Amino acid sequence: MISNVLPNVLPNVSDNMIGTAEEPSAVFWTTKTSTVTFNLRGTAGKIISISWGDGNSTELPLQGLLTSVAFVHDYLGLVGTKKITMTGDLLYVTYLSASSNNLTGNLSSVSGLTSLVTLSLYTNQLTGNLSHVAGLTGLTYLALNSNQLTGDLSPLSGLTSLNYLTLNTNQLIGNISYVSGLTSLNFLYFNTNQLTGNLSSLAGLTALSALFAYGNALTYTYTAFPAWSGTTYDLSSTVLTATEVDNLLIAAANGGVNNCIYKVGGTNPSRTAASDAAIMTLLAAGVTVYVNE
Repeated sequence: MISNVLPNVLPNVSDNMIGTAEEPSAVFWTTKTSTVTFNLRGTAGKIISISWGDGNSTELPLQGLLTSVAFVHDYLGLVGTKKITMTGDLLYVTYLSASSNNLTGNLSSVSGLTSLVTLSLYTNQLTGNLSHVAGLTGLTYLALNSNQLTGDLSPLSGLTSLNYLTLNTNQLIGNISYVSGLTSLNFLYFNTNQLTGNLSSLAGLTALSALFAYGNALTYTYTAFPAWSGTTYDLSSTVLTATEVDNLLIAAANGGVNNCIYKVGGTNPSRTAASDAAIMTLLAAGVTVYVNE
């Protein structure tokens, strides 16, 4: 399961680091007919105003870097697409959560919010590619799962502060190696897309506590994995060969993977006797292995 619990971490920002004379605006679109909610954090006292596109607006001060301010509006059954415009001291916003709001359009609305540390827009109807988040280099938490995003992962290659990244259940394509340099990642979810590439490119992500890669068309060339010891590493249903399945098990055993769930089954083929010793090693290390026999 994916945990979309947002972090309660003090970002390394101050008035001297963020904010300029020219503040950006952020425009979102929604088809929701009931309540929408935007949760924001940032420098205390800075003012944010949201126009909801139906003649109503809300203006509130931010309450600090650890306290969320909820901007809530009920459309009371109003149908159609509404334009939501956010203005004010947006360069002081470090945290934006607007999940499950039926948001449409692309991610250009957030490209100017360059002080963001946390961005959570999961379970909307967002389209387009990831290029608009490429400049948000302060991000440590990015949740864009369950949208309709397309394109490849290349815009993420510079977001080296990320420790939480969820991209699952979109329409993303291209090679997974674009995230191989994000070595601070603890949680990586890119399952249920149309991604390709070699799982060995992830061997440098030594801090991973959870990896969900299933539902893509991947390959694997033997590379010893690090001693992952987290929750779940799900590499099932990735169109591997039987030899690749064996090698994934052997790599996990040789790398010291321990005390976790390790999945290489699903629609992948059955393992062979070549991985018998690896299975025994993993079981002895407290690993629950899911594999086709």
